[in-house]
Parts: sequence; structure tokens; C-alpha cells
Amino acid sequence: MGATTYVGWPGLVVNISRRTMREGIFTGPDESSFKSRSQIFYEQQAVGEPIYSKDFTTFYRDFSFWQQEMERRQELDQELDPIQEYIEIDIPTDRPIAIGLLGDLHLGSPKVDFKKLGKDVQVIKEHPLCRVFTLGDLTDSFFWNPAQDEDYFNSTEQYSYMRSILEEIKGKMLGSWMGNHDFDWERKAGITTKYHEFSEKFGCPVFHGVGFIKLGLVAPDGSKVTYNLAGAHEAPGSSIYTNAHPGVRMHREYQNIDVAMVAHTHRKGLAEQPIKEFGGGGRDGVAMVTGTYKRVDGYGRRKGYGSIPEEQRGMSWVILNHDRKMIRPMSDTDKMLETMAGYLRE
Repeated sequence: MGATTYVGWPGLVVNISRRTMREGIFTGPDESSFKSRSQIFYEQQAVGEPIYSKDFTTFYRDFSFWQQEMERRQELDQELDPIQEYIEIDIPTDRPIAIGLLGDLHLGSPKVDFKKLGKDVQVIKEHPLCRVFTLGDLTDSFFWNPAQDEDYFNSTEQYSYMRSILEEIKGKMLGSWMGNHDFDWERKAGITTKYHEFSEKFGCPVFHGVGFIKLGLVAPDGSKVTYNLAGAHEAPGSSIYTNAHPGVRMHREYQNIDVAMVAHTHRKGLAEQPIKEFGGGGRDGVAMVTGTYKRVDGYGRRKGYGSIPEEQRGMSWVILNHDRKMIRPMSDTDKMLETMAGYLRE
């Protein structure tokens, strides 16, 4: 192959042959310890390991830390969560009051009975002895077709119309339930629920699922008559024998209820029944399913329900006495107005 010549300072080797020339050093006694000049250069230019200001690799926390942290987060979540399960309300009054159940407006559909809705809103606003619970499905909130094609008003218009109604009856609302249309379906569509602003803007508690209210009517002499109310937009159960079945079933699942309030089915129903109690006592139990304002839609036609007659549409009411425990359910606004007319006189 030819002669090899070594040139350079001690340790530096220049290997010269006919085909190759290597420049570098041997770091040991054998050939494998040879390092080329370029290898030595790159080793000298190597970047050192990064130095961090703190140790970020230790994530372990003991039980005490996590227990305190979870309790703190839970407490914060409860403070920020607008949904209530139990509320006590006292209303000073020197005469009976009428509580209206306003639900299943389904704003957005052209099939809504707008005249009846407008009348009921005015009654709630102007009658001094009326208060109201809203029971959900205030808007249609469809976000899929063909259901969406049935609505003539988009989501912004539906919300604006709903907001205008609630502004009209502001101060009269005792509580509001979330519905499946205007809450559950809106969340599936990625829409921020309108109910998060209810407590702040309209001054009433918000419920989702079953909510309980202890309502006290306080007479001028300081005496108080208390009514136990339970409500839900949708409650389990249905029956061909009574439209009030979801409310009747609620009485069985939750004891010591005076009035059970439900919506959702679009089938108005009332049931009143004296209930025996342990020890021989008794009380009245009332189950109410309020009506809808929507006359008909594709779902109802497909299921064979047909159009909803006027008697099935609109609000239900319950009159509660302030001087003794008396519950009088009413199936429509006209009946309530006639009954309450006598209490407006001096």
C-alpha cells in the first residue's frame, strides 16, 4: 500500500498513504483508540447540559396535600355552581298568593300559541298576588335537521325573545328549572347555557333535575304557613289513566311533599288527594303537570299525539293560603283570575 509517514507534535499523527490521509491522535495503545481531528473539534464544541432554576420533575404529593386540595376545590365549585337543590323562601303577605307554572314555551317554533303566552305574561307581570316558577324548555334550541327546519327563528332570536319575556316578569320569578331543549341540547351543540346568568340577572335560584323549596307565607302578625314544594322539568313515569302521573310518582319517591310540579310531557294534568300519615294524621297532596304553548311539531305528529287543544295549552296555577294551610290547584289562568279576584278587594 506504500509507506506511512508520521508528522507533527507529540501525539499528533499524520497518516499518509497513496489513497488516504488521516490526521488525529491515538488515545491508547491500539489502533481503535484513534480520534480524528474533526472528532476532537466537535467534542470540544459540545454544548453542556441545561441548568434549570428549580426541580420540576417531582410531582408527587402526599395524601394530606391532595385531601386538602380536593376539599378546597369542592368548596369553590359549590360556590360557583348556579344549580341549587334546596331553597327556603319566605313571602310576607296578608292574603293568599297564586303560584304559576310557566314551562315548555318552545320559543322559536311558529306553532307556539303566542296570544295565550302574551296574555299569561301580562297576568304574571301585573297581578300583585301572582308569582311564578319557570319549568324549562323556554326555547326550542334545535341544532339538527329536520327538526331545525321547523323553527322559523334562529337561536339568537329565540334567546332574545326569551330574555324579553323574563325581563317583563322580573321580580315575580321564585325559581327556574333547566329543560332538556334549552339546556341539555344546547350543551351538546357547544352553546353556553343561558341559565348561568339567571341568578344574577333575574334574582332567582336555578334548579336542574329535582329541586326542593320550603315556601313560607308570613302573615302580618308574624305567623307562618309553610308549604313543601318539589319540582322538575322532567320526572319519570307516565300513565294512560292520568296526565298527572309524573307528579303523583314524585309524591311516592319523595315523602312529605305538598305540591309536586312537573312539565315536559305537553299533557297538562292535575291530581289532588288527601294522604294518610303515620300516627293517624293526614294532609293534602297535589300533583301538577303544566301545559305547553306549542300546538304541534313533527315529533308529536310522528308519535300520534296530534295537535294539542287549547285546554291543554298554557299555565297551571296553585293558590296557597297565608292564614291556614290550604292548596287549590287551577288548570288555567282564567280560573285562577276568577278565584283571586275576591282577594284584590279591600
